[in-house]
Amino acid sequence: MSSLVDAFFDLLSKKTLAESTQENARSLAAPSSKGICTVGMGGSSIVGQIAIALLRESSPVPLLFVRDYQLPGFIDDEWVTIAVSYSGNTEETLSAYKDADSRGCELFAVTTGGQLEAMSEPKRTHLLPKGVQPRAALPMMLAAVLPLMECLIGQPSTDFEMLSKRLTSNQQKKEGSTKEPQDLANEIQNHIPAFIGWRHLSPVAYRAKTQINENAKWPAYSLELPEANHNEIEAIGAYRGQSVFPILLRSAYENTQTRKRFEATSKILQQEGIEVESISFSCESKIEEVIIATQYLDDVSVRLANIRGVNPEDVPQISLLKAILAGQTEL
Repeated sequence: MSSLVDAFFDLLSKKTLAESTQENARSLAAPSSKGICTVGMGGSSIVGQIAIALLRESSPVPLLFVRDYQLPGFIDDEWVTIAVSYSGNTEETLSAYKDADSRGCELFAVTTGGQLEAMSEPKRTHLLPKGVQPRAALPMMLAAVLPLMECLIGQPSTDFEMLSKRLTSNQQKKEGSTKEPQDLANEIQNHIPAFIGWRHLSPVAYRAKTQINENAKWPAYSLELPEANHNEIEAIGAYRGQSVFPILLRSAYENTQTRKRFEATSKILQQEGIEVESISFSCESKIEEVIIATQYLDDVSVRLANIRGVNPEDVPQISLLKAILAGQTEL
């Protein structure tokens, strides 16, 4: 898993979205469609969340992600649905795809194969390289889903080949207060990390939570500003007793109100005697900030797994749950 984290930036250009698929998507751009929905679970869902967070301010139509067996009732034949499943056999995604098909949605698929490929039109299917741990395939899936959604809303598509080269060739600079991944992993052990993000970094915070869960087999949770200032902040008095460790994902693109909220939140936590960590990076764009922060926190999760002596690739509880649901075993 650590080798895939090291190859994170390279994977962005492993297989980019075909021009023919992009042209197909452009033909459906608003006002031809009145909304775009991504469906997926786990890491396959997070790429949709990231793309939506990056495009929400510029999209002329609603953008939605679904992590369930069924789509919301308002989605109809004027919507585009993008199904994302690395294996191609995720049961919730297949069910939602069939639901979208029954409603007459325009359909796209991002997968390595499986049942999803069999159900999808070849010209609207982006086939990913096989042999990668699904959650480690996020860079490849993002390099397909974001340009696809950009085409669907009539915007120029991100050049992931150029982005990959730039991020791979340049040593990305952390801001002065941001620790090395190993140092942050050392601090997290024996604590429950709470990753706190804003706008395009909110799905990065959620991704970090899930990576700590799956890779390190350790509890974690994610929060979003400004919402957390209206509820979670009242719980910080219990943080010390529960060993909660807040980690603030700071952005170079914070507006004045958000910057004040982060600073005020940090001051209140410190006043309560709570250790607080902030991470931030030098970057040229929001997409770079998302990718760099995601790779950094993926690295932290794998290092925490090593500290805890667990295999980041094994997911025994998920495998057991799937076997129970399939009727292959009983507890």
